Amino acid sequence: MSKEEIANLSLQDYDKLKQQRMEFNAWEVAKEITNPIDGAPVLSEYIPALTAEPISNQYFLNKEELVKYVAASEAPKASLPGSAYICKIFTFMKTHYQFGKVYIT
Repeated sequence: MSKEEIANLSLQDYDKLKQQRMEFNAWEVAKEITNPIDGAPVLSEYIPALTAEPISNQYFLNKEELVKYVAASEAPKASLPGSAYICKIFTFMKTHYQFGKVYIT
C-alpha cells in the first residue's frame, strides 16, 4: 500500500487489515512449527505434526445444523435436520478418537 492509501484508511479498515495480518502471521508460524517435525525422519514417526485449514478453506456444508444439534438437549436432537448423520459422526469420534488436554488422535 502506498503512504496515501494508508493515510486514507478509516479506523475500521485499519482494524480489519490488522486482523487479517495477525491471522496470516499465525498460520505462517503454525506452518513453521509443523514443517520441521513432519519432515524429520525420526520425529515424524513419533509425533505427527498437523495444521488445520482456515475455516474459509474447510469443506463442511451443514455448519448451522451442527451448531443446532450440539446446542439442543437430548430429546429434540432426533427431530433436527441432519441429526442422523451428525449422530454417526459423534459416535465414530467417541469410538475411535482419544481426546486429551493438548491433543486429539
